[in-house]
Amino acid sequence: MSVLVAFLEVKPGAERDLERTLAELVEETSREPGALAYVAQRSRERPTRFMVYERYVDQAALDQHLAAPHLTAALRSFERMLASPPSVESFEELGAFHRS
Repeated sequence: MSVLVAFLEVKPGAERDLERTLAELVEETSREPGALAYVAQRSRERPTRFMVYERYVDQAALDQHLAAPHLTAALRSFERMLASPPSVESFEELGAFHRS
């Protein structure tokens, strides 16, 4: 299992643009065969801070996602929206609980 968490700090006024871009990433990533979860969230306390939780079956699936055209296009668009580069960290899953 491969897990990534990314924190994004958007420039004031670009929040809606980032929300639209993240919604497109959620939809596109949902079609990737090795993607298990892709969750975009916005901070309630800091409206310019976003978090993306990503979960893949293995490193190969994550690598495939990182090379996907929809992600590379989104990363290019982030340059005009973000106040700073995304903070990205990978995690090893130790346990999980999911309820739909």
